[in-house]
Amino acid sequence: MALDACKRMGNNNIALLKSTSSYTAPIDEANVCMVKDLINRFNAISGLSNHTLGATAPVVVTVFGAKIIEKLLY
Repeated sequence: MALDACKRMGNNNIALLKSTSSYTAPIDEANVCMVKDLINRFNAISGLSNHTLGATAPVVVTVFGAKIIEKLLY
Protein backbone atom coordinates (compact mmCIF):
# COMPACT_ATOMS: atom_id res chain seq x y z
CA MET A 1 0.00 0.00 0.00
CA ALA A 2 1.22 3.53 -0.74
CA LEU A 3 1.02 4.60 2.91
CA ASP A 4 3.24 1.72 3.97
CA ALA A 5 5.79 2.64 1.29
CA CYS A 6 5.88 6.24 2.52
CA LYS A 7 6.34 5.15 6.12
CA ARG A 8 9.10 2.66 5.19
CA MET A 9 10.99 5.59 3.68
CA GLY A 10 10.61 7.55 6.94
CA ASN A 11 7.84 9.84 5.74
CA ASN A 12 5.19 9.97 8.45
CA ASN A 13 3.88 13.40 7.38
CA ILE A 14 1.04 12.02 5.31
CA ALA A 15 -2.29 13.66 4.49
CA LEU A 16 -5.15 12.00 2.66
CA LEU A 17 -7.72 14.11 0.84
CA LYS A 18 -11.17 12.90 -0.15
CA SER A 19 -11.91 13.89 -3.72
CA THR A 20 -14.77 13.46 -6.17
CA SER A 21 -13.76 13.18 -9.79
CA SER A 22 -16.62 15.18 -11.29
CA TYR A 23 -16.30 18.93 -11.77
CA THR A 24 -18.47 20.44 -10.38
CA ALA A 25 -19.70 17.75 -8.07
CA PRO A 26 -23.24 17.84 -6.75
CA ILE A 27 -23.18 18.00 -2.95
CA ASP A 28 -25.12 14.73 -2.70
CA GLU A 29 -22.32 12.95 -4.60
CA ALA A 30 -19.44 14.42 -2.58
CA ASN A 31 -19.54 11.63 0.05
CA VAL A 32 -17.92 13.89 2.64
CA CYS A 33 -18.36 11.31 5.42
CA MET A 34 -15.31 9.59 3.91
CA VAL A 35 -13.12 12.25 5.52
CA LYS A 36 -13.88 10.81 8.95
CA ASP A 37 -13.37 7.29 7.60
CA LEU A 38 -9.89 8.23 6.31
CA ILE A 39 -8.95 9.53 9.75
CA ASN A 40 -10.19 6.39 11.53
CA ARG A 41 -8.97 3.83 9.02
CA PHE A 42 -5.50 5.19 8.28
CA ASN A 43 -4.70 7.31 11.34
CA ALA A 44 -3.58 10.13 9.07
CA ILE A 45 -4.33 13.81 8.64
CA SER A 46 -7.38 14.02 6.46
CA GLY A 47 -9.07 16.64 4.35
CA LEU A 48 -11.13 17.42 1.28
CA SER A 49 -10.28 18.30 -2.28
CA ASN A 50 -13.57 20.06 -2.80
CA HIS A 51 -15.25 20.18 -6.20
CA THR A 52 -18.69 21.27 -4.99
CA LEU A 53 -20.14 24.73 -5.30
CA GLY A 54 -20.48 26.83 -2.17
CA ALA A 55 -19.15 26.36 1.34
CA THR A 56 -21.35 23.56 2.66
CA ALA A 57 -18.97 20.64 2.07
CA PRO A 58 -15.91 22.39 3.57
CA VAL A 59 -17.87 23.35 6.68
CA VAL A 60 -19.21 19.82 7.12
CA VAL A 61 -15.81 18.15 6.79
CA THR A 62 -14.33 20.37 9.48
CA VAL A 63 -16.93 18.90 11.84
CA PHE A 64 -15.70 15.46 10.78
CA GLY A 65 -12.11 16.42 11.67
CA ALA A 66 -10.65 17.61 8.36
CA LYS A 67 -7.41 19.57 8.71
CA ILE A 68 -6.92 20.47 5.03
CA ILE A 69 -9.40 21.88 2.54
CA GLU A 70 -8.56 22.47 -1.09
CA LYS A 71 -11.27 24.63 -2.63
CA LEU A 72 -11.38 25.01 -6.37
CA LEU A 73 -12.93 28.27 -7.47
CA TYR A 74 -15.21 28.28 -10.49
